[in-house]
This record gives sequence, structure tokens and C-alpha cells, in this order.
Amino acid sequence: MAAIRPDRRQVVAGAGAALAAGAARGQGAWSAGPVAHLLPTAGHDALRLTVTTTRPLGTPPRLVGGPRAATARPTADGGRYWRFDLGGLRPSTAYDLRIETEAGATDAWTLRTLPAPDAAPGRLRILAFTCAGGADGPRNLAISARRRLLARGLSFSPDVAIVNGDHVYWDQDTAFRRPSGAETRALQAQIGLLDPAAGPASAENLRIVAEVGRRQIADLYRTDLRSTPVWFIRDDHDYFENDEFNDGAGTFPPTGFRRALTDALQAMYWPPFLDGAGLPGGGTSFGALRWGRLAEVLLYDCRGYLTDQGFLPPSVEAWIERRTRDARVRHVIPSPSTPWGWTAGKWGEWYPDVLDADGKLTTARAKAGWKAAWFEQHQRLLKLAGSRGRPAVALSGDLHAVGLGRIDASGGLKPAHPVHMVLTGPLGTGPPGFPSAFRGTRPQVAQAIQMATVLEPQERNGFTIVDVAPDEIRLRLFAWRPPEPVEAIETLAPIVDVTIPMES
Repeated sequence: MAAIRPDRRQVVAGAGAALAAGAARGQGAWSAGPVAHLLPTAGHDALRLTVTTTRPLGTPPRLVGGPRAATARPTADGGRYWRFDLGGLRPSTAYDLRIETEAGATDAWTLRTLPAPDAAPGRLRILAFTCAGGADGPRNLAISARRRLLARGLSFSPDVAIVNGDHVYWDQDTAFRRPSGAETRALQAQIGLLDPAAGPASAENLRIVAEVGRRQIADLYRTDLRSTPVWFIRDDHDYFENDEFNDGAGTFPPTGFRRALTDALQAMYWPPFLDGAGLPGGGTSFGALRWGRLAEVLLYDCRGYLTDQGFLPPSVEAWIERRTRDARVRHVIPSPSTPWGWTAGKWGEWYPDVLDADGKLTTARAKAGWKAAWFEQHQRLLKLAGSRGRPAVALSGDLHAVGLGRIDASGGLKPAHPVHMVLTGPLGTGPPGFPSAFRGTRPQVAQAIQMATVLEPQERNGFTIVDVAPDEIRLRLFAWRPPEPVEAIETLAPIVDVTIPMES
């Protein structure tokens, strides 16, 4: 069995290097013109961009400078929400793009397509993080600090970015059931409360959704990721609720009302997966990031389609199995919205662990509403991840922590090869939002799991840089938390830097 090998390579982390990297990526003096925010995704032959403009437009904007001009289609009423789709492109090709509108134009910038499925690229660099949502306020990290962390992650020039769940926090009902919901309740009083009786298409409900997205997504990312294709994975809070079980009922799967509003939020603010056809949600909840024959990251939402039988529908589990068993791809990297290995004792997890009267996790008493079929599905997925003839790496979030562990066994299952589970780091969590404050426990290893811990989950803000090569995967985990000075983010170095050999 391959072991983790500490990596002695040092990170060049000076502030000047970060600024130079930003300038090299077209940031700094670049002008967004009338564009308020822009998030792209990419395939080997297509590009997709979700855009909002600073003011309503009477005519659709146009994307020019590529192989052909494209006209945006509106994704919501109001003349500010647009999506561009460009197909028939060449793999691994940089396209110089510019958005033109009746109110002005952006400067040109570059966006690349991905390698062809049969190509053999030598490397892939991923920027990964989670829990970036939340409006400015004591419960959440200030947007200005989040933007510093994002800039630091981008200074490493990642090829792609994966944002794993909790893009917004706006719990519709559960915020009224707990003291920690006071901040959300105050914002709801200011902006408005979603009204199921009015239906998801009501102008007032959509106005609230648009305002939540503006404050928590557009104001955070702006146009900083315009040259970095992104994959956003949905999780519980993105459906306007926390995963909880109260009064004999759970908050998931989402109601039709909440699902429709999440679809509206995504249409306004982040691009659907390009390869979601044939899967539930049609590109909103399940998809893959394919990087030639080197790697494929499987991205899946574990809350949106939850039932008593599993977190994932049978069709999605079958899709994961087919993609995992594709021997043409060197590395298959699962990225579930709910991590394996660790638990905080909450309802919507793979594991039956709950907090006892002393604040310790136990399985001695039943977890209300929890289903054994969830763990059975976990076992199938974990076995599959470790079945490819080499160790596996998985990326997840949800638990508001930075952590790394090697799962060697789970219950009666011992995968053929270990699975290294990465908690990629929360970008937006404030001190009251970490599990130890919110649930009374930091993330802990579930009772069923045998894990060699490389980094116990740390309740700090951060991100992960993943470098994928044919015979190894390097993991660099970064962490920071107030009251550390925000200026320290500019030279942030990894707290863990390990390379996992991937010899067969």
C-alpha cells in the first residue's frame, strides 16, 4: 500500500509573487466595464459563462473575439442576468474574449478549453474550497477577507476551481429554530422572507433570491475567476435550509418550492455543468471535470435528491460506477458534497454518530431520522473509490474545516486501496459558524471509520491546491483565521504539503 510522502519542496509565497501571478492572469488593471460578475466553466469543445451586469440592458450582450460571436440569453427577468454558450471549439485552446453591451464593453481576457478526452496532459492544478457563502456579518468572514483568500489561491495559477457547496446561507425555516439563526433572521427582516404561498416564480421571491446571490456570490467572486473555469457543487444551504430533523421530519429532500428557487439562483449566478445531460437535474447537481486521460473529478450533490434509500439516486450511483471503472482515465477523484470519514453528529450525514450528554460522539443511541441505507451507499462508493489499483484522493467540504486523512477501513469494509479524504477548507465561515460553536463539536472521525489522520480537522478558513500528475498527487492545504492579520493571507504558506505516490 502506498504511503503519504512528505514533500520538501517549498512554496514561493512572497506578496510580490502573488501580485505578479495575478497580473499574469490578466487581473489588476483589467476593466470589467458594465459586468458586475462573471463565472465560466469549460469542456474540451465548449465554454459557458454566467454573467450579471451592473445595470439592466435593453438588448442582450455579445461575446466577441473567439471563433465566432455569441449572443447571451437571459436567465431571469430584469435585463441583468445572462448566459453565454459557445460550442464547436478546439480542445486545449486559449480564446481571447470580450463582452460588448449597450452600456460599454469589458477589456479582453483569455479563457481556455480543456484537453480532449483522449489527450495525455502531464499535469492538472485544482483550487478547491467550500462554504464560501454568507453575507457580511459576525457569523461569516468579511467579504474583503474572503477575497484575499481567493486571490491567494489564484496566485498559484490553478487550471480549474471546484467550489464544494454552501454558496449561500439563507435558511428559510430552520433559522427561526436556533439562536445562531439571529443574523439570518435580521437579514430576512431587512430583505424579505421567501413566501411559499406565492410560488417560486413570484416577482418578490425572485427579487429576494437575486439579492441573496448578489451579496453572497457576485460581490465575492466579481470577475476574478474569468480565466479559471469553475465547477460549483450544490449542498444543503444552497436549497435555502440547513439539514435538520425536527418534529419527526427532515428538511431534505428539498420541497419543489425550494428546488425551483435554487434553480433560479444558479441560473442567475453560476454555470451548470456542461455534461449533465441524462442525469437528474440536467447539469445542476451532478457532473464531471474531465482532464484528458489524466484525471476525472466526479462532482455530486448529496442533499438535493436524498431519500430513505440513499443520498444519490440509483442512476447517479450507476453513473459514478461507470466513470470510476473507465480504465482510460488515470485518476478518478470523487468530490461529494458530504465528506467521508468525518462527522459532526448532524442528521444529513453518512454516519449514525450523535452527540451524547457529554458532547462526545456516540452510536449508542439512535440518530433521529437517520437511515441505515445511507451508510450502505457510503460503503459501495468507498469500495468503488478504492478499487482502481492505486490509492485514491477525494475532495469535499461541508464541515467548515481544513483536514486530511487516509481511510483504511469502514465498518466491515477494507477497500483494496486507501482513500485519502481532503476537507478542502471553508472560505466564508466566521467564528460562530464553525461546528464547535454551532454544534458543540469539531469534526471527528466517525465510529465506523479506521483513519490515519494526517491533519486533524482545523476550524480555520482556507483552501487546497491539488496538483495531479500521472504517478502522484500533491496536496497543499492552507489555513488562516482571525485574529491573525488579514495581511498575512498574501504570503500564506501551506500547513500541510504532502505528495501521495500513485504507483499501481
